[in-house]
Amino acid sequence: MKSKRKHIILILSALLIVLLIVGGILAVQKFHLFGNPAEQKKQVLKAYMTAIEKNDYEKMWSLLSKDSQKQVSKEDFISRNQNIYEGIGTTKVTISELSLADDEDVLSYHTTLLTSANEIAFDNQVDLVKEDNDYKIKWTDSLIFPELTADDKVQIAAEEAPRGDIRDRNGALLATQGEVSEVGFVPGKMNKDNKEGMQKVADLLEIPVTSIEDKLSASWVNDDSFVPIKKIKKYQGDYEHALASGDADALFHQQLLEVPGVLINTVTERIYPLGESAALLTGYVQKVTAEDLEKHAGEGYGQNSYIGKSGLEYLYEEQLKGEDGCKIWIANKDGDEKQVLASKLIVPAESITTTIDANLQRQIYNSFASDKAASVAMNPYTGEVLALVSTPSYDVNLMVLGLSEAKWNALNDDPNKPMFNRFRATWVPGSTMKPITGAIGVNSGKLDPGADLGHSGLSWQKDSSWGNFSITTLVEYSGAASLSNGLIFSDNIYFAKAAMQIGKDDFTKGLDNLGFDKELDFPIKMETSSYGILSTETDLANSGYGQAQMLVNPLHMATIYSAFLNSGIMVKPVLDSSQKQSQPWLENAFSPEVAELIKSNLANVISENSSAVINTHGATFAGKTGTAEIKTSQSDTSGTELGWFNIFTIDRDHTNALLMVSMVEDVKDRGGSSYVVNKTDKVLANYMQ
Repeated sequence: MKSKRKHIILILSALLIVLLIVGGILAVQKFHLFGNPAEQKKQVLKAYMTAIEKNDYEKMWSLLSKDSQKQVSKEDFISRNQNIYEGIGTTKVTISELSLADDEDVLSYHTTLLTSANEIAFDNQVDLVKEDNDYKIKWTDSLIFPELTADDKVQIAAEEAPRGDIRDRNGALLATQGEVSEVGFVPGKMNKDNKEGMQKVADLLEIPVTSIEDKLSASWVNDDSFVPIKKIKKYQGDYEHALASGDADALFHQQLLEVPGVLINTVTERIYPLGESAALLTGYVQKVTAEDLEKHAGEGYGQNSYIGKSGLEYLYEEQLKGEDGCKIWIANKDGDEKQVLASKLIVPAESITTTIDANLQRQIYNSFASDKAASVAMNPYTGEVLALVSTPSYDVNLMVLGLSEAKWNALNDDPNKPMFNRFRATWVPGSTMKPITGAIGVNSGKLDPGADLGHSGLSWQKDSSWGNFSITTLVEYSGAASLSNGLIFSDNIYFAKAAMQIGKDDFTKGLDNLGFDKELDFPIKMETSSYGILSTETDLANSGYGQAQMLVNPLHMATIYSAFLNSGIMVKPVLDSSQKQSQPWLENAFSPEVAELIKSNLANVISENSSAVINTHGATFAGKTGTAEIKTSQSDTSGTELGWFNIFTIDRDHTNALLMVSMVEDVKDRGGSSYVVNKTDKVLANYMQ
């Protein structure tokens, strides 16, 4: 028992010794950290520099000595530091190589500031004095920069990198820096009672009058200042002649200039020469928001930067924006340059040359401008996308100049949805699906193109298991119900039977092989084509002629049709002219023999089907029309229709080789797909010359 008690005492004694040793070590460390003047001074300087990085100027002030606080007021101190550090865009502060002089009154260190003009690095030193058991900083302006005095200013000048151009294949401008007008007031030339004038300008520009009042009351404004109010489109042409002829734009400018004190200057701004014709393709830029600056921190954007918001402007933002140049320097009280602290050379933006043909883009837009439509044009052999058009549209220039709230609401509330990008969406393909169904069937070996699937009149159902449901078609014809006649006469019943003969597994396998439910390999993200769930026989039958749940994107449709011209290879669509062209997107979509068969049959469609006949325009064409029914049930008579026309030149060496896919909404009672054929014919008449 005594032995056990003795053993416990020995253990407790050992633990006590360990605790004493640990306590001694901690006490020594605490002394070095809190009792060591050198460490205390370093900690104070580190806290001060950390506060700079956090923009915590109150904290910085609290670390100054009492004498320093008497020399400079808190308000002046905060203003001076904030203006300099935030003015030069300081985002990171690093100090290193801290060391004390022999007399331990002066702490030396190396500073690195990350700013708008890259890094500013310098050696510096600071005096610290002990007050009430704490060390405080003896502050002077030289703590900011060694050469800075109280009379000096830190200046920054940015050189804006002009945004790169977006061009078409021939060098025509789709987006560039151009001239616009800027409406403003010169206060000294305004009437004494200027409220009426300001209200008139506010009404004309569709802005609140308070926004004009706020700008005129800014601290920098004097009688001779030009105070910008709003940018508007620059009037092009003979102004005097336009006024005499009653031109609306010229009259608008005249009404503004009639207000005393109004001046209209010419300034540079992003412009879009094609306007509405390419608005949903080019997209637009706008001034960065706080959210943009946060998202793109460290990428060279400033408060006045512009950034691509949609379309090609957004897609190629990195190349188009370039990098602004910047210079930071110390200027003496006379404004002379005393010392350059940092400079960054401008990095010119790149210009983008696209495969787009501006003339074709404009021609297609003009033809379909009054419709809710989408059109895609491409060279089917190279994959070069020549046009991407969505109508109706809007003047994209107004997005940069600034839309009034009323106009913005009008655009968003317009039932025709001018801001909805239809060429990116998917649509029920109707009969334009029939060549694809035929190609899948023949390619799979399940459909004999010459076989007669039998005539069934204008209405057919497999058997009574379909109940009241039946497949209908519009035209009865003589001769075999074969693939060729099925395409020429657009026989819904033939392709319903063909889909059922192919079978669900081979039909869906064929669609998958064509890129359905797969993202299209293209810079602009398109909605993915899909065929839904073919859960019943009628789903399969309807899908065979492009109904049921079948949805196809127009550009994807064009790439599928390109396989008929490229021995069964679907060409990869290309938008950037610098990219390699004539690349396959999906190989072995069909065999070369099947592709040739469908191509020759589609040539017969154009030459023999009266609803698809167009002028030759010096070329040989092939193609297919389609009318898709949009209704809730077979008995629904109030539904609408989509009209399609897919057409392509057969001659590979034709100067204007073209594959064009167009879809128009609401063609019911307007001629169906024939309406789209007529619109397309007008485009071809101009383009194929």
